[in-house]
Amino acid sequence: MLKCTVVLSTLLLLMVSTAANGEYEYYKGSQFPGKGLRKDVEIRTVVTEGGKPTEYKRREVKFFPRKGVDSIPVVDGMIKRNWTLTDLFAPIIVDFGQLNLQRATITHGPKVVEMKQGGKPGKQWNVSLGISKFRVTLEDGAKTTIKDAIALAEKMPVRYRRALIIASGNEVDDDAMKDRRRVKKEAIEKANAAKADREGLAFYASIKSPTCTGDSMTLPDGTTPELLARAAGLLLASRLQETEADLFDRWAKAAKADGIRVSKKVGPAKNPKADIVDFAGLYAHAIDHIMGRGQHGQIQKVSPERCKLWRHVLEKTGTKRLYLSAEYNPLGGELRDGLGNSDGAKAKITSKKPESVSIRQFDYVKKKVVHIPVKRWEGIIGNTKFKVSLEDVEMDLGLDDAKRLIESLPPPMRGGLTAISEEGEFGLTLYKGGVAYGVPDRIGMGGHNLSTLTFAHECGGHSVDQLTNQRDKNIRNRWGTARLIDDVRVTGYGDGPIHEDQACFARIYGVAYAYDNTAEKDRVTTKAKLDCPEISKTGYMNHLRKLSPARFAVYEQMLVITGGMKEKDKAPSPDIDIDAIRKKSSELHKKMQPATKKVQDTVKGIVEAKKGVEAKT
Repeated sequence: MLKCTVVLSTLLLLMVSTAANGEYEYYKGSQFPGKGLRKDVEIRTVVTEGGKPTEYKRREVKFFPRKGVDSIPVVDGMIKRNWTLTDLFAPIIVDFGQLNLQRATITHGPKVVEMKQGGKPGKQWNVSLGISKFRVTLEDGAKTTIKDAIALAEKMPVRYRRALIIASGNEVDDDAMKDRRRVKKEAIEKANAAKADREGLAFYASIKSPTCTGDSMTLPDGTTPELLARAAGLLLASRLQETEADLFDRWAKAAKADGIRVSKKVGPAKNPKADIVDFAGLYAHAIDHIMGRGQHGQIQKVSPERCKLWRHVLEKTGTKRLYLSAEYNPLGGELRDGLGNSDGAKAKITSKKPESVSIRQFDYVKKKVVHIPVKRWEGIIGNTKFKVSLEDVEMDLGLDDAKRLIESLPPPMRGGLTAISEEGEFGLTLYKGGVAYGVPDRIGMGGHNLSTLTFAHECGGHSVDQLTNQRDKNIRNRWGTARLIDDVRVTGYGDGPIHEDQACFARIYGVAYAYDNTAEKDRVTTKAKLDCPEISKTGYMNHLRKLSPARFAVYEQMLVITGGMKEKDKAPSPDIDIDAIRKKSSELHKKMQPATKKVQDTVKGIVEAKKGVEAKT
């Protein structure tokens, strides 16, 4: 017994000695808490299961007592993790620009030219599309026709058309058109010299792939709208790189920060130029108002740094969207001076004496409803009956001021007077204050703001809209569609609600109407004051229709509905059937809904998964 005890004691001492020397610890893996946990010990609990193998969805797993690595079995159809932006947005990569309504016209040509590449003979045209003026050059033997080239340009996003302008050497003219700024004579001379050999949108039979620099765009036969958008993106980036030498390096850093490739080609670090080209093509799809509806925001979520830098490229190369006000505000003198009254009708007061009534109005200073005493008259101008109300206080304004405003309104807008002159309404109301406003029963204008331009905004805009909406409940939907597909802005103020966009357009319509209907000898706005390229002899109304064709068509339909214009006089041929466009737009949108929903769900899953990784990190 003594012998056995000695042996066991000896073995125990040997085990303790071995542990003390660090050779082996039997219970090291079961110690907790402590610093020496084994790397292969963990408890994994799945909190939220992921989606199907064919979709992206966040899978949430908790580990104890330390962070671990989750794993799932590989099954057929599982999405690979080397996804790209092109993979994600493949469902919306279809033929964009289907509902771009601006139509190009040939202003000059063809003329015989010598092609810059190869020196072969070709033909060249000057083309106008909206405010964009550019050239189209075709090498003899090219299968692309001038009609094909124009159709491609019409499908391009408006914000990409600057590339066509640069390739044609028309930057100075385009800048003057948008910003109304005086361009230095030296800049004009330099630009004219530079554009002498520019080919614009050039198609060659002898090349197989496009080549672009900061001032040229050379394309092969068979060019698609997407290929043209990609080429335009390269031209714009190359142009900016001339002044921002580190642009491509910054692009590579942006791509790395996004953590996703645009395509499976060479990575952006090695070839940022190719990455820009791919991104420009994808971005063109995403900003299409029908085919890519809402997808710009989805790209922004998964590639925010590229989006930010690409917007910088577009802005710095001058691809600002046109504000119609920049084009038409300098023409406002004729409307302001009452020269828009094309039929010469005079406003006549038909009431023998005024009617004493009161206007119920909320006083925002006193924070309560007040009653304002006014005197109300009835009158007529042409065939349009109207009402005039004057605040019953001592003030400098009188009936003559009201008549002057009414007589300055272009005849097609007089339906707006009808809208505010019905039973129990007050019509044009002049008061001692200084703020102009429009409400359903009156247009209020104060002594410090008796502007004809403002009256056109309120009466030709808001009041016409009010009466039209009473007679056609679908009119605002049509205006919303028109605003979307025109892809030009009216004014900064009109960027908000649809009714302000419509009222601002009405004012610009009135400006163009007054200018075109004033004899040249009577015009107060001279060409010298305009400081922009001269509009063709067809006039500023026709030019407005080219710049914003859908709004123009809807607005003239509103004028017909309110009785200010006859059906035969609206929207010169070719007319735009806005209802047919809305129907096609709705059909295309419905057709694309499953695709856009798939993109949105996929992006949502990726963003959530990325947030989960970032939170753990």
